[in-house]
Amino acid sequence: MELEYRADDKRSTANVIRMVINNLIDYQKSEIIYTRDITVDFLKGFERYLKKLYEQIRTKGPNVNQLTRMPGLKESSIATQFFLFKLIFNS
Repeated sequence: MELEYRADDKRSTANVIRMVINNLIDYQKSEIIYTRDITVDFLKGFERYLKKLYEQIRTKGPNVNQLTRMPGLKESSIATQFFLFKLIFNS
């Protein structure tokens, strides 16, 4: 899905989708998330995770990682994250 948006030159949408994917990976602590694992408890836990202060580690180049402390998201941002999560899930 991300590649489709890039091909359409909608980079801002692709970046936001990448942010949701990164948040899911950080929450799950794995790049592999099975659809069978996405339950009500998973979604509630993901929401709690987004509300609290959390740390992100992102690769900024070869052998360069950056740790960023992220403040909890507001309700409107969480709603956006879940809307995009639904798009990702449905695709």
